[in-house]
Amino acid sequence: IALICGLGIAAIVDLRTRKIPLQLIVGMIVIGVARVIDVAVNTRDIKDIIFQILIAMIPGLFMLLISYYTRQSIGYGDGLLVLTMGLYINPEMMISVIMLSMALAGVTALILIVFAKKSKNYEMAFCPFLVLEYATTLLL
Repeated sequence: IALICGLGIAAIVDLRTRKIPLQLIVGMIVIGVARVIDVAVNTRDIKDIIFQILIAMIPGLFMLLISYYTRQSIGYGDGLLVLTMGLYINPEMMISVIMLSMALAGVTALILIVFAKKSKNYEMAFCPFLVLEYATTLLL
């Protein structure tokens, strides 16, 4: 619930301002770490849980590197948000959400370029695609 609420708020702010508030990401990290600690305390396989979380956070690290090297063609907020999602969902779901989000964002960008005559430098919020694909993945 914390993840979908946080993503929903981030998507609304991202659509309006093209920025994701750092305070929101920090709050999601705090809740995510508390969740991880709770799961770790109630399980015997702590190493496996930590390994799964670290693997799930790799796409966020990758997005942060892309953001740095492309001078934020993908914003740091998007990378931090994806990194934070790794605290909540397993690696398989993370890869699925990221791939579907990027595909949907790409199709949307193509439609905007062709039909709405936007330039290829048009800034588009990415977080709404994350929310949509995460919710879709949960429902499937």
